[in-house]
Amino acid sequence: MKSLEKYKAQAKQEVFRLEHLRLYKVEADLVEFERWRRGQSTAADDPSNDYWQQLQELHDRGVASRRVRVVDFPPTEYLRYEIDFYRGSMSRGEDILFIERAPAIDCMQSTVVTQDFWLFDHTVALLWKYDKSGERRGQDEIAVNQVAPYAALRDCLVERALPMQDFIERYEESFNAADDER
Repeated sequence: MKSLEKYKAQAKQEVFRLEHLRLYKVEADLVEFERWRRGQSTAADDPSNDYWQQLQELHDRGVASRRVRVVDFPPTEYLRYEIDFYRGSMSRGEDILFIERAPAIDCMQSTVVTQDFWLFDHTVALLWKYDKSGERRGQDEIAVNQVAPYAALRDCLVERALPMQDFIERYEESFNAADDER
C-alpha cells in the first residue's frame, strides 16, 4: 500500500480529509498538544514543518486541499489546539471547514461512512482507522469502484459546513467560554 505522501504527490485535482474524532492520540501530535498547553512553540510555529511543505507543494501544483472537522460543544481544549494548527494550514492554501456533529452524523448515516478518511481526486480513498481512544490503528485503501459513498459524504459535509473562521465567529461565545476555562 502506498503512503499518504505518495497519494498526495500523485493527486491532480483535490485532496480531502474528514476528521470527526474528539481527540486524536497520535504520539507526535500529543507531544505537540502538550507543548501548546504549556505555551511553548509547536510544529505550527515552524515554517519548515513537513506538513506545511506538502500543502505548499499541492497549492503550487494547483491541487485543492480541503478538510472538514466535526465539532462538538463546548469546544475542547484539543480542538482549540487544532485551530492554531489549522490557521497555518489555511495560510498555505488548505480550505478548513467546520461542521457540528449532528448534521455531520446525518451525512454519515446517509452514506454509511462512519470513519475518518482521505479522498484523492474522487478516485482513491484511504480509510483511516482509529480505536475508541483515538489511537491510529492503520488504514485501508478503498477500491475505485467503492469510492462513491466517500465522495457523497464529502459533498454532503462540504455543503453543510462553514469555513473555520465563520464557524468560530458564529459560535464565538462557546469558544470564548472554553478559552476562559483554560
